[in-house]
Formats: sequence, C-alpha cells, structure tokens
Amino acid sequence: MKKIVLTLVAMLSLTSMFAEDTKSVNVNTPVEAKYVLNINTRALSRTLELDPETATSVDAISKDFSNDMLKVGALKGEERAKAFKKAINKNLGYMHAVLSYDQYRKYVELLNVTVANRGLNAEDK
Repeated sequence: MKKIVLTLVAMLSLTSMFAEDTKSVNVNTPVEAKYVLNINTRALSRTLELDPETATSVDAISKDFSNDMLKVGALKGEERAKAFKKAINKNLGYMHAVLSYDQYRKYVELLNVTVANRGLNAEDK
C-alpha cells in the first residue's frame, strides 16, 4: 500500500515538472498554451536516477522537444496532429537511445500522464 501511495504522489508531482510555467512564453490562445512544455530536467534526472552524462543528453533532448512542441502549438488542424505525433515519436526515439530499459519505461509513463493531463490526446475544439 505504501508503494502505491508513494508512486501515486511521485506521478502527480512529476507531471507538474513537464508543465512548470506556461506563462513565460507568449501564446495567442489557450489551445496553444497546452503545447508549451517547460521540462524540469533536474527533477526528471532525479526521478530517472540519471548519471551526469545521461542527464546532459536528456536535457538537450528535452529542450529540443519543448521547441518542437511550441511549433506544434502554432499549427492548426490536421497539420498540428501530424506534427504532434512526429514530435512525440522523435522525442521517444532519442530518449530510447540514451536511457536504460527501466528509465525509458518510467519516462514513457510520465510523458503519457503529462499528455493526458494537458488534454493533448483529445481533438482541439
């Protein structure tokens, strides 16, 4: 029971690390704001128990992913959906290359929770 509670608390607190501050980037609509991801790589490194070299790689990958998501937010309709899928797949591919199996699994869980919490799975209305 203790493990379940700790895991739940960790998941809820870590989803906020992916969406630390959406006010620092100028966006025109609330829909675009959903795509602003300021990833706290220090917290991510602690959670995934990364060594310094891997943490540096993850930081670079995360910055690239944040930039890709900003571009996705500026698009509309079908273009946005395609670019979103491309950005996610690109990020997962890079992370898979630098993380161990267990770290990657944990990262995918965090990313899925973050995407779901931001409502990025549903179509924008």
